[in-house]
Amino acid sequence: MGNKRRIKEAEHVRETILNAARELFVKHGHEAVTMRMIAKAIDYAPGAIYFHFKDKEALIREMCMQDLTAVTAAIRQQEQLADPVEQLKVFMLGYARWGIEHPNHYRLMLMSPCPGAEYAAIDEHLQRIKGNPEHDAYALLLQTVQGLIDRKLLRPEFKEASLVAQCVWGAVHGVVALEITHRNDPWFDWQPIEKRLRTVLDCVIGGMLRNAAGTRTRKKVRP
Repeated sequence: MGNKRRIKEAEHVRETILNAARELFVKHGHEAVTMRMIAKAIDYAPGAIYFHFKDKEALIREMCMQDLTAVTAAIRQQEQLADPVEQLKVFMLGYARWGIEHPNHYRLMLMSPCPGAEYAAIDEHLQRIKGNPEHDAYALLLQTVQGLIDRKLLRPEFKEASLVAQCVWGAVHGVVALEITHRNDPWFDWQPIEKRLRTVLDCVIGGMLRNAAGTRTRKKVRP
């Protein structure tokens, strides 16, 4: 029992460190943040940080792995639908909801220069999961889009999975980014976030379908 408690406590400390680092990276940029700054933010001795992470590179690598795994899991947990068009919408809704629920994670991953990019090329584990739909959210998106192309559901000019995926992703990212940065801005009378997400998905995906008018007869994505 004591062993399990110690493991749980260590995991809690690691999460506390990672969460503090995310906030500082978002605020100051990862290059400007030191391990000492992270320790100070959570009232830890610098040595306590190094007990869990040997250096900032190790901390960033762990952060990137956790966030990549979390967003992929959020997408994969969505309802599995037979209709590939609705499946794509459901996946993207799962992605968007995760980002809105984890704004610091999302800001660091996709709204600032990625601190893990410089390590990804040399990190063996990151290289192993890259392109694997089980662990890589972008690979899962490409796979889902390719299913639409293979079934000839998209217009002929949309035959590149990467182009379609990046356009759908970019549209949803815009809605998520605005929600994170301006949701409380009194200048805008925002429509409900779910309505905005579903509308942008209907517009972007519907505009690429071979029979766009037919989308009106499709089964609605359930909340």
